[in-house]
Amino acid sequence: MKRSIFVFLKKEGKSGLKNWQILSTLLVLIALSGAVLFEFAPVFHPIPDRDSGGFMYISQQMLRGQRLYADLYDDKPPVIFLVNALGLWLSGGSAWGVWALEVVSLSVTVILGFFLLAGSTGFWPAVLALAALLANFTSFAPGGNLTEEYALPFQFLILICILTRDLDKRLTWRAYLAGLAWGMVFFCKQSIFGIGIAAGAFLFVRGIWQWKRGRFWEVAWYLAGFMTIAGVATGYFLSQGTLYQFWDAT
Repeated sequence: MKRSIFVFLKKEGKSGLKNWQILSTLLVLIALSGAVLFEFAPVFHPIPDRDSGGFMYISQQMLRGQRLYADLYDDKPPVIFLVNALGLWLSGGSAWGVWALEVVSLSVTVILGFFLLAGSTGFWPAVLALAALLANFTSFAPGGNLTEEYALPFQFLILICILTRDLDKRLTWRAYLAGLAWGMVFFCKQSIFGIGIAAGAFLFVRGIWQWKRGRFWEVAWYLAGFMTIAGVATGYFLSQGTLYQFWDAT
């Protein structure tokens, strides 16, 4: 656990591979991410599945001035609609923009997953694990454009921030970043926030165990990150006059 996640990017690191080999592997994983999602591309999937189509329709109406949870109803948290709205806006209303953001999300997931796993298990176990993830991804997210997809990079980010550096060092800003990521996971889908709870429990127990070293402040930083995201969401819906509808729907 004390090895840096960057050890495998150093020349002649413990992986025995050079930088260009590591970067080539990452590029292959990114290319595979696009290949896995290619079957969901609008050219092959012109009519989106029920959930994906509903998300895109609501997001389209948001771009036209409709208010989420007031004029438009769904029981999903807001991140999926904001991502879809961004994709539609970037592509001028085309589903290609949403698909492109899916590819970006999955690519970031495999990059973060590589750093997380390579730093703790080694280069080849990390590659094999991520290959297995990509091979089974369509079963995990059938039809594409689902809430769980967009939560994945934030879940990996939580683990990287908390676990992949020397545990004897104080976290500070990394605990705050992990809290921000937990907030994003929560507002993707509340039922998959277990990693955030586990990370918080780890910081809490360690904070009590090492109280004299001031480690309990890491818990405060972590919660501050989560509350930052919650505060932004609350402020947004309050400004829209839809805070009660948001609370009631989700």
